[in-house]
Amino acid sequence: MRDLRGRMRLSIMAAGMAIVCVVVAGWAQTPAFEVTDTAVQVEGGLPLAPGVPVVIMARYRNVSAATATETVWLEIDGVRVAETTLSLTSGTREKVTFTRTFDRSGVYKAKVCTRYGCEDFTVGVASPGFLRTLSEDEYNVNAIAFSPDGKTLASAAELWGNVPAIKLWDVGSGTLLRSLSGGKGYLFFSLAFSPDGKTLASGSADETVKLWDVATGTLLRTISGPEGDVDSVAFSPDGRMIAAARGPVPGTKDYNAVQLWDAATGTLVRSLSGYTNDNVCQRWVMSAAFSPDGKTLACGSGDKTILLWDVTWGTLVRVFSGHTEFVDSVVFSPDGKTLASGSGDKTIMLWDVATGRRLGVLTGHDDWVQSVAFSPDGKTLASGSLDLTIKLWDVATGTQLRSCTGHMGGVRSVAFSPDGKTLASCAEDGTIMLWDASTGTPSRAASGCMADATSVAVASGRPD
Repeated sequence: MRDLRGRMRLSIMAAGMAIVCVVVAGWAQTPAFEVTDTAVQVEGGLPLAPGVPVVIMARYRNVSAATATETVWLEIDGVRVAETTLSLTSGTREKVTFTRTFDRSGVYKAKVCTRYGCEDFTVGVASPGFLRTLSEDEYNVNAIAFSPDGKTLASAAELWGNVPAIKLWDVGSGTLLRSLSGGKGYLFFSLAFSPDGKTLASGSADETVKLWDVATGTLLRTISGPEGDVDSVAFSPDGRMIAAARGPVPGTKDYNAVQLWDAATGTLVRSLSGYTNDNVCQRWVMSAAFSPDGKTLACGSGDKTILLWDVTWGTLVRVFSGHTEFVDSVVFSPDGKTLASGSGDKTIMLWDVATGRRLGVLTGHDDWVQSVAFSPDGKTLASGSLDLTIKLWDVATGTQLRSCTGHMGGVRSVAFSPDGKTLASCAEDGTIMLWDASTGTPSRAASGCMADATSVAVASGRPD
């Protein structure tokens, strides 16, 4: 049984920053019961398929001086569907469980309540088109990357202690090939394969970029730069350069948040400076991506903008403004003409690289958009969000093609296989899932994720 104990209370607000947000409303009277533990349990592991029982649990303790009896009930999407009576003597505790089945794919909002307040849960029921679960780690999986030949998938988990956090998987069989022995004790935020597939770069909270030999799993080199978590790494298309985007360091104003490193020697080629906002979080560079020709680097940051840099000269070329929250992910289309960005404002924006014009806004996610990825043919865009969904979009029209559900935690990263047939996703629930990325038409729901009959995208493919 897969036990997601306590996960529903954790919200990852940005790459490298975990914030637990617990809001307790003021009560008119002192509560007799307090919650000590919560969990969602799925028989047989994730993903939860339609019709499979899921157990939603909350454990209560009587904190009053006398025996107390309370009604505990379960709500699904705002509807009260079950209840029970719990009687506890002073100082004792007991768990309350509700078992439910969901007949349809989707994301459901559940609450276990007493008259003193509610505990919130989110349940993701798998869509058609799910292929395989590769991993069920105990902690968040932050990043994934396909090798250039599509045979290997690398994953990076948010682990502490003597536990390998970076793993290499065989995509065809779903088996673990190896764990990288030096990748222990750090939070890893980003992964990138070199164009020849021989080297894997990782960025982590230890403020370094590490280069790994894919064939042997050995650590080749550690690149140490300025202070700050390395939240994003990217190889240039020719494999000669590595870009590293960093988080801010309190107490500094002008901060070289992006560095370009020589991949062969580990020497610093150039720092890209210009993030001078007094607000530390607004100087947080969260994503970096090279253009297909390698001449431009795009960076999304906490100041709600995307900056385009000339890689050769290190000069600022253009600033894209329009998002109202952090820009957590940026990616170029395969032809280099369009840039996509995902943000904490729950939107995806498409930009004309040559002119800087905004081409459209894709809406439909209910929470932070953590990751965006173009299909190899450039016709489809995938997005992953903290709302537990992966969505597929038609780039030409801006319409939403499908919504994939199955994760029980916020989706941190999405990636297309090089042949475009498979979509990988990883999430805060510790899982990596593979999906059939076939676009087809909305009537062919069984061939991919759940088809969307009513699109909520508002992009027109034209400048605003």
